[in-house]
Amino acid sequence: TNGDVNIEKYQRLFDLGLGHVQISMHDTGKILDEISERKEAGKRQWQFLEWLNEKKYPFRINITIQQANYHSIPDTAMKALKLGAFHISLLNFLPHYHWRERAGEVAVHPVELVPYLQGTMHQLEGKVLFTLRYFPMCLLQPQFWKYVTNARFVLFDPGEWDYGSYSEDEDKVWEDAIRIGEAVAIQGEPCNSCLLREHCGGWNRYYAEAFHLEGLKAIREIPDEYKDVIGKRGGLFDLNPANKE
Repeated sequence: TNGDVNIEKYQRLFDLGLGHVQISMHDTGKILDEISERKEAGKRQWQFLEWLNEKKYPFRINITIQQANYHSIPDTAMKALKLGAFHISLLNFLPHYHWRERAGEVAVHPVELVPYLQGTMHQLEGKVLFTLRYFPMCLLQPQFWKYVTNARFVLFDPGEWDYGSYSEDEDKVWEDAIRIGEAVAIQGEPCNSCLLREHCGGWNRYYAEAFHLEGLKAIREIPDEYKDVIGKRGGLFDLNPANKE
């Protein structure tokens, strides 16, 4: 939800047993108005967030990263933390459908995002569950690799969609995960020779092409802290506490 519904309706949902809500908190105030294309959307969402905090109702938030808001990601995430969000998802914009030809209009160059994302994750680490969805691991410091969920593992992410894969057989879900990931992944270098290929899945080729593959590189050395898990299916993914909900 974007929190733009009458609070009484949310109260009724919680009274009926709603466990928690997920809020698209892409920013606050005027910037959220711009992103959502609705006047006072930021004001209404903030009132909803304060109500959730006052009532102690559980909620998670996602921040879709784009040109309009990426400078304020650290501030938005810390506001969500102070309001009591139990999980924060930094959700990088991916160019699906018609956006594949217009990615540069909304998406941000991944190299430019790195200081904002790493700064945010540094502030959140150890304080709240969080996930960075859809970002090339090779651009990040190793300490943040475990927080990244790309297409290869999105089916196993407890806070994401099932994308039409409903099997309870883990091997079948894994087959679906590989199929979904390979459909959008770079097929070739630098991803094919990267030691993180089985965890990252290969970066989204449409996003990469929009920025001419700049910044991408194959990881050829693994820090000691990851050597025991790098060869295991889901080894890095399982290190993120958010994936154990």
